[in-house]
Amino acid sequence: MAQGLIEVERKFVPGPGTEERLQELGGTLERRVTFRDSYYDTPELSLMRADYWLRQREGSGWELKCPGAASVPGPHTNAWKLVPRGADEEERPLRVDLDTADFGYAVGEVEALVQEEAEVPAALEKIHSLSSMLGVLAQETAPAKLIVYLQRFRPQDYQRLLEVYSSKEKP
Repeated sequence: MAQGLIEVERKFVPGPGTEERLQELGGTLERRVTFRDSYYDTPELSLMRADYWLRQREGSGWELKCPGAASVPGPHTNAWKLVPRGADEEERPLRVDLDTADFGYAVGEVEALVQEEAEVPAALEKIHSLSSMLGVLAQETAPAKLIVYLQRFRPQDYQRLLEVYSSKEKP
């Protein structure tokens, strides 16, 4: 039975020179994608309060994101592919997605795909190394686009989520 891949990632807020720095490091722009997401929930926000995010991405169907980060309407994503220096030919490249939402927020994500749990620490090391080369501070975290959207445009719903997370880590 074939196993699925494990996605290992780190989010960051991209600076004005991020794309140029990716090019300097040997990255290539793989593709630019434009899409629109619509999120669904109950009036009581039952899904979001449980950290589940149900969305329909225009042109590619439904997705339920379980505990973890989520994204929101965005005009485009730039996907960069970068093979770490010294990597062997069969090693999977790191991917850097730069998402720009239509409400003026951007978030980046450095991502590696691995086949086994034992490969996660090495993938994290590569991700942190590339993040450092991009100028991302070690302690930097980036809020998910949907959280920023709620803060800006649906503050009552954001406040309701904060109530749920007040005993946990804030979203």
